[in-house]
Amino acid sequence: MAQEITAEQAQANLERKRKELGINPSTPSTSKRPSEIIERTIGSIVPGECWRHKKPEPCEDCEREEKEVQEQSERKKQEREQAVVAQREAEIKDRQDNPEKYLSQIGAGRRHLSCSFENYQGGEKIKAVCKEFLHTPFDLVLSGGAGSGKTHLAVAVLRELVRLCKILDGTDGWCKHDRKGCFVSVPELLAKIRATYSDPNGDEERLIDTYASVKYLVLDDLGAEKSTEWSISTLYLIIDRRYREMLPTIVTTNLTVDEIGQGLSRRIASRLASGKVITIKAPDYRMKRAAS
Repeated sequence: MAQEITAEQAQANLERKRKELGINPSTPSTSKRPSEIIERTIGSIVPGECWRHKKPEPCEDCEREEKEVQEQSERKKQEREQAVVAQREAEIKDRQDNPEKYLSQIGAGRRHLSCSFENYQGGEKIKAVCKEFLHTPFDLVLSGGAGSGKTHLAVAVLRELVRLCKILDGTDGWCKHDRKGCFVSVPELLAKIRATYSDPNGDEERLIDTYASVKYLVLDDLGAEKSTEWSISTLYLIIDRRYREMLPTIVTTNLTVDEIGQGLSRRIASRLASGKVITIKAPDYRMKRAAS
């Protein structure tokens, strides 16, 4: 069993090492040995007395310092909470004042960023039905000829959902998946899914799941795509899953529901018809502006 070394022996060993390294052993050390510090600390403690302030227990200074620490911690907590609230209020105001930025993030094109209910040139009854969607979402088909304002109305709905903070994007710290939105034309959607076949990192299932599970989805220009067995089955996968999960879908199309059933799929037409169908009988505003 190894013999215990006393503090004096340890000090002598240290002096010898200093000498071997060429350090002047006569130089006094300014640091105290641990045993000295412990002995002095223990020796300075008096039962019933605060060792920090040398006052009888309970020490008023200790209580005051502890209270100050607690108050400071509480103030910092409140400041953090207030900063979070202020940030959210600023985001809400920004959405109300600048919804175009957020519409762009969810897929709306520059041409339609200014579309709103206020500048829609159409019937009040049509706008009233679209506004119902804001509070009680449902599947909505906007059917009409080219340039009749279908896409305008769809984006106007998204604009109000953004302003009401019912649509959030991935950049928000408080964003939840069930508050996301997406605007995509049907030909573009199918092209993106088809592109996954030639991409080594492509994931068709993940992309379909994204469109099928997003909270609010606008499928623009249904019927403009080339109709194939693959395109029909792909669209059915997305629309059917959204139908089963009761996720609202807005569809714009030049076709009537009957034409969708005849030219695309009766199953797709049936699911879309379960919501509300608005037939817009209006002239082509684009052609009208070009002629004026």
